[in-house]
Amino acid sequence: MTQKSSADPRLAHNKKRVAELARTGDQLRANKVKKIKEQIAADLFQVDSKEVAKSIARSEVSRLLENKRVSFVIIQLNYLARTSLRRENYRGRGTLP
Repeated sequence: MTQKSSADPRLAHNKKRVAELARTGDQLRANKVKKIKEQIAADLFQVDSKEVAKSIARSEVSRLLENKRVSFVIIQLNYLARTSLRRENYRGRGTLP
């Protein structure tokens, strides 16, 4: 297996591309912030509560999934919930499937 040297043109191209994307992203964010500030100043900015809720949910799910221990707890809670539901469904029938 060969290693790429730092002089590899593909690697240099990828570094340039990443830097370009970072600059573009910064410019897009700056334009978005400027537009929002202008809307707020003109009292035209409206908050979409559904989008805020979605963003909060996505953020929380991402945060929880980053922590493996929490993910394990969620899996265990889901298992307990399913087991509990099965017990409720089979109560009085004698055995669980």
